[in-house]
Amino acid sequence: MMRQMEQVLEGELSVAEAVPEEGQCVAMGPPVINSTMAETRIQRMTESVSRRLGLTVFQRVYNYLKGARERREDEGSIRQALISLVEKPSDGFEVDQLLYYEEQLQGAREGPR
Repeated sequence: MMRQMEQVLEGELSVAEAVPEEGQCVAMGPPVINSTMAETRIQRMTESVSRRLGLTVFQRVYNYLKGARERREDEGSIRQALISLVEKPSDGFEVDQLLYYEEQLQGAREGPR
């Protein structure tokens, strides 16, 4: 596509020649999420992390991160809070990933705005 644009600008190709025929255009937009796969991934992540952390600690970390993201807290304060909640920072990161996937799935369910 870039080469075609360059050729149009250089006069080697007309605009009509550079525009792809119908059916060749690919719509650009947000990626489509397979809801079933996302739900399965979320379920597996939840089970894995809650098993590793224990249900009580998992719930504390999950609730804290969900609230912190909604309040748009800065990363430094989130990291500091996680240090008091989990032994390994990677555990907090996994819960954060879980929240991200949940947000993506929710957005896919709501559809374009």
